[in-house]
Amino acid sequence: MSDSLGDGAGNPSQQQIDLYGIWAEGGLGLSIIGEVQGDPIGAEKPGNLVLRDNVNATQFRFLAEAGGKCNAHLWLQLGHAGAMAHPPISVPRGPSDLQVGSVACRRLTLEEIEQIPAEFARTAL
Repeated sequence: MSDSLGDGAGNPSQQQIDLYGIWAEGGLGLSIIGEVQGDPIGAEKPGNLVLRDNVNATQFRFLAEAGGKCNAHLWLQLGHAGAMAHPPISVPRGPSDLQVGSVACRRLTLEEIEQIPAEFARTAL
């Protein structure tokens, strides 16, 4: 799910925490929160969660506890929006320069490509 309910700074909002808690209490087996970035530069939309060094760990812990009630599972889908990154808050970038209608992105540099696996690993950790 890409619920876009984050606080706009990459942290879970109280509305998001409450929603996943309600779903867990209702008997949901698994929720997957989509488009969780390790770096805000690849955010799909303003409400995405961003796991980085200066994260609000308390809000993420509250989200994990709420989404894990009643033996429910809450999984985070790590992502990088690439060409679909939201230009006002991100930098659309992908494997090549692209201009298709309103979708445009710049080509990733070799250095950026080489950093992506480490970014995903750090975020997962």
